[in-house]
Amino acid sequence: MNISIKYMVDKVVKATVLICLCCLFFGCNSSDNDIKAIWSYEQRQTADPDFRFYPLETKTVGQVTVNDSLTFIKKALGQPVDTLLQQNSKTLRSLLQMQTLYVRYDMETMRENIAAEIRPLEASQKWLNSMKAKMENYRNMPSDKVLLRKVECRFEYEIPLTSKKETKDKIYYIHTTSGNVVQAEEKALVKPASSH
Repeated sequence: MNISIKYMVDKVVKATVLICLCCLFFGCNSSDNDIKAIWSYEQRQTADPDFRFYPLETKTVGQVTVNDSLTFIKKALGQPVDTLLQQNSKTLRSLLQMQTLYVRYDMETMRENIAAEIRPLEASQKWLNSMKAKMENYRNMPSDKVLLRKVECRFEYEIPLTSKKETKDKIYYIHTTSGNVVQAEEKALVKPASSH
C-alpha cells in the first residue's frame, strides 16, 4: 500500500512539474519571441553597434487577417489590379515601340529618355504581378486567418553620445509564421480631452 501511494505521488509530482514547464514555456514564449523580434528589428534600424535597448512592456493589441490585408491592398491600389496591369503593360509596349523607332533613326538622346521611363514601368509591372499573386494566394486562405500580430512595446534606449535613457512607445507588426517584424510605427500619442 505504501509503495503504491509513493508511486502515485511521484506520478502526480512529475505531471505537475511537466505542466508547470509547459505553462512556463508556452506562456512566456510569445512575449519572449516578440521581444527578440523587436530587438532584432531595432538593431537593424540603427548604425550604432553599441545600441542599448531595454524592453519594458509588450502586449498584443490587435491582428491583421487575410481579409484586412486584401481590403488594404485593394484600397491602396485604387483600381482593380488587372486594370492597372493592362494600363501599365500598354504604356510599356508603346514606349518600347518608340524606343525601337528612335534606334532606327539613331536618336540617342530620345532613346535614353525613353529607357529612363521604361525602367520604373518594368518595376511597376513586376510589383503589380506580385500583388496579383499575393491576392490570389489570399483568396485561397480562410479570410479570418491571422497574418500579422499588432504588438505594442514600450522600451527604453540609451542615446550613445549622452548615455541618457529615453522611453519610447511603438507599434510593431509581427508576421505570425516567420516571427519577424515586417513594419513598425510610432505609437500615436493620446491627447487628454480639453476641459472647456
